[in-house]
Amino acid sequence: MPAATCKNRLTVIGRSAAFGRFDWSDEAKAKHIELLECSHRRWGWQFETDSGPPLAWMVKASKRWPSLIFLLDYELEELRRKGMVSARKAVLTER
Repeated sequence: MPAATCKNRLTVIGRSAAFGRFDWSDEAKAKHIELLECSHRRWGWQFETDSGPPLAWMVKASKRWPSLIFLLDYELEELRRKGMVSARKAVLTER
């Protein structure tokens, strides 16, 4: 059975100076990326992944950028599963 495509919406909250160093798409294995929001303290993207939500990447990224808060809404359509998680300072919390 092939892996389910996951539709994701990532919101990152923090100081805009941190966003200048923020490059995530390759590590998160994101594709079809669309920038939805770009403000002083908040950025948002919509994208897809092939193997479920990029939770391991979120933990790693939140450790690398401890001043940022990561929020992810995801949907696995084939499995009829939705979820929301946040990550800050390498701690992942399901919402």
